[in-house]
Amino acid sequence: MSYSTVIDSCTLTFGAPLTLSGQLTFDTNTGDLFQDATPIEVETATLITAAGEIKAILAARVELTTDTKLRAEGSRGFAILASESIQLFNGAVIDVAVNGAGARTACPEPSTVGTDRDGGAGGGGGGGLGGAGGTGGAGDQDSTTPAPGGSGGFAPALPDGIVGGCPGSDGGNDNNDPGGRGGVAGGAVFLAAGQRIEVAAGAGIDAAGEGGIGGSQHGVFNGDAGGGGGGSGGMIVLEAPMVVSVGTFAANGGGGGEGSGNTNGGRDGARGPFGITRANGGSGGSSTGSNGGTGGAKPDRAGASVTTPLAGGGGGGGGGAGVIRILAPAGGVNASISPDPS
Repeated sequence: MSYSTVIDSCTLTFGAPLTLSGQLTFDTNTGDLFQDATPIEVETATLITAAGEIKAILAARVELTTDTKLRAEGSRGFAILASESIQLFNGAVIDVAVNGAGARTACPEPSTVGTDRDGGAGGGGGGGLGGAGGTGGAGDQDSTTPAPGGSGGFAPALPDGIVGGCPGSDGGNDNNDPGGRGGVAGGAVFLAAGQRIEVAAGAGIDAAGEGGIGGSQHGVFNGDAGGGGGGSGGMIVLEAPMVVSVGTFAANGGGGGEGSGNTNGGRDGARGPFGITRANGGSGGSSTGSNGGTGGAKPDRAGASVTTPLAGGGGGGGGGAGVIRILAPAGGVNASISPDPS
């Protein structure tokens, strides 16, 4: 009988027990694992979930030793599947934040770009996944018809499978300066074990979205470009008969970028923190560009909309938080988790 509701574990062939240490990278397009520049042979498989493909490392047991960092990138989500157990020792982190494995570049219910306007463009909307993205701020507030900001991405009804987050949208362009780029999203991680998953203090999984880029300015021009919306957080799913954790699971949205104006560029929004706080929107760079919205996190999944427009470019909306699921009938999860598990 399969120990997972996401995939059929009965059809899998598991490799020998695997102990990983140091600085590691995994490519979900090729299945290649490296420790620095040295390749490591592992059993892998491409698996189909309800939301699309993932690339999995398969082993009887998997241990990430103290302070190990495993960065996964590629178009597919990342998974570790063990027939027995998975253990992350103190300080070990699996990282799919900011364009990590499975982060999407386009989504069915996306955010939208800010409106172009010479004299004050709108900010881009934040990406959405577990929480909706924030609406970008209006630009050119001192005119009779301010330039609207982009709408935030929706928080869709999620499938049972594994899926990455959604990007924020670009800020609108001024005639002389382009809007800030929308932040990229966090990726997707799935850990499943036949017996137990253990995550120690200081260890965890990071699937944060990127902050939106501030509106640009150059030369003698005012700027007046919109800030980019923050990228949404991604997805983290753990499944085992027992999950025990005192670590950190974070899929927080990125902050929106600040709009530019008054001959100053806007500042970038912060990426989603590896913790339970909200990412700050960009601020303090321009006196007439509005600040970016904060990113979604515990307890409010939604990215903040920009509601205080100014005369220059509008700030980007905050990216919504992602999704965390812990599928376990037993154990104790006294972890820092943001957002709250679905």
